Amino acid sequence: MPVTRKLAAVVFADVVGYSRLMERDEAGTHARLREIRAQLIDPSIAAHGGRIVRTTGDGLLFEFPSATAALRCAVEMQREMGTRNLFVAADERIEFRIGINLGDIIVEGDDIIGDGVNVAARLETLASPGGICVASAVWEQVHEDLGVEFVDAGEQQVKNISKPVHVYRVSLGKGLDPKPAPIPAAAPKPRVSRAWRMAIGVGALAIFAAAAAVMWHTMQSGSGAADGSASLRSVLILPFSAPAGDQALTAAAAQLTNDVTRALGDSMRDVRVVPPASAIAYAGKAADARTIGREAKVRYLVEGDLRPAGTQIAVTLRLVDTLDGKQLESERKVVDRAQIGDADAMVRLLTSTTRVLLADVISRAAAGGTGTATAQDLLDRSYAVSLTDPVAKTREVYRLANEAVKLDPNLAGAWSQRAAAGVDLLLSDFSADTSKLLADADADSLRAVTINPRDAIAWVVRGNALAFAGKLDAAFAANDRAQELDPTRYYIAIQRGWLYLMSGRPDETTKLIARLRSALGPNDSSLGIQACATQVALGAYDEAVRECERIATASDNWYLYANLTAAHAMRGDAAKAAQAKDKLLKVVPGFTLARYDARHLLVVPEALAMDRAHLVAGLRKAGVPE
Repeated sequence: MPVTRKLAAVVFADVVGYSRLMERDEAGTHARLREIRAQLIDPSIAAHGGRIVRTTGDGLLFEFPSATAALRCAVEMQREMGTRNLFVAADERIEFRIGINLGDIIVEGDDIIGDGVNVAARLETLASPGGICVASAVWEQVHEDLGVEFVDAGEQQVKNISKPVHVYRVSLGKGLDPKPAPIPAAAPKPRVSRAWRMAIGVGALAIFAAAAAVMWHTMQSGSGAADGSASLRSVLILPFSAPAGDQALTAAAAQLTNDVTRALGDSMRDVRVVPPASAIAYAGKAADARTIGREAKVRYLVEGDLRPAGTQIAVTLRLVDTLDGKQLESERKVVDRAQIGDADAMVRLLTSTTRVLLADVISRAAAGGTGTATAQDLLDRSYAVSLTDPVAKTREVYRLANEAVKLDPNLAGAWSQRAAAGVDLLLSDFSADTSKLLADADADSLRAVTINPRDAIAWVVRGNALAFAGKLDAAFAANDRAQELDPTRYYIAIQRGWLYLMSGRPDETTKLIARLRSALGPNDSSLGIQACATQVALGAYDEAVRECERIATASDNWYLYANLTAAHAMRGDAAKAAQAKDKLLKVVPGFTLARYDARHLLVVPEALAMDRAHLVAGLRKAGVPE
């Protein structure tokens, strides 16, 4: 029989002083361990996509698909155990030592064996009670900021392993670290802060936002800077400039450069963003984009400047390709001078603008790749899909995401993208099976946040799936989580507006729209569709018409034209209602009130009542077929 091997992250956990605890109170210790497993260990392993391979009285062996998932689970376990033990006498505490290795293992049925497992077991013995030790292979692969630091313990010779193992001790944070075990400490290596190490994340299709997302992978062919060494997904934000002599703007430019760089790195975890400390070296230098690209090993540069524009300030952002030095995109925002002093608002505005410019360029460039497609290649192409028919576009996105899932079931972005496309089909394809789309979107979005619970986009998609399944409390919780993970993405707030509307609370949506308008402007299509629908739900038909018509020429969204049709009809303008109805039936041939009702887009009684009293009544009055 052929031997089955695979690469996996292996976690070995051992109960400290197990024999002593059992001798002192066998029944009580067994009951406490069973409770800890049921309440903490088993749920945490499942949440991070792992499995329990085997257990002994004092030891547990886990397997995870990635080093990040394994470490995240271990950190969660040790932090929770530290909290539980705060009020337990020292000689009664249940504490774990944990070792983590990433290596080649042999699979025998449900069991795993081999050096990859043996090294994890030896690493466990080097850990302190309540601590974690990892192999260098794990340290090298964990690119996400998990709120921990690593202490280099150097190479260690461990029992029954011929080659020395390079060990890192995990520092859990202030007040949480156990007393270090006596491991000889190697000289510390200079390294970049964890917050600025390149993070592997995912992007996803945003249902209610005109935002692009990208997926990073290091082997993109033809994606380098002038010397071919830089990843396609790499960027340096040059120090923003301001007029000489304007001290306030100069200070604001310096602070914004620093804050936007950090925020972009946190928001686009799939892109290497050069830290501010390194970028400052290029302040005031005349080096051209190609030279900077070679030196910093980045594909793109962001240039920014702040300039007076009458009583206001114009902020201009330009995206430059270091491959040829050409400007690819630019965006100009004009704000009141007083708004420059609102640091949070300005960072959010500029980070959002930069992210959209960068994501759009990267996804287009990645979509043009040739050769055998990886799962990430397919996901990149799904972001760049641009077809005329919105339903055909969404089906193509779904197809590409589905192929990506098949190639790599552990690629969280693929599950998130497939879930997002499924919800989009629910909204746009009136011939689709509603119940199947909802069930699939629920399962896919849950898989995405389980694989990568720190991805804001995955939580947005999860919120959409939950909302249309009628689980609005859970959808609000998902939106809260997305906002917590990435406060710079406006469409997370826009999603909350839809959740308010679906909950029968259009007044709350109106308040939120008013806050977002100052940043997004009056003609943002995502916000415009929401404002149009909200005014119809409130029965404010004149205002609804103004909101709908503001963006109607730039949108083919059927929901926009359904609301515009109803608003015109309810205010008694039959001619304009007929024009809007014709557009609706052109966008969705065969649209009927029965087919709309069969979508079951609303489940809360208050929201349903508003929908029937205003939207459905208006469509009926306009002569939309039953």
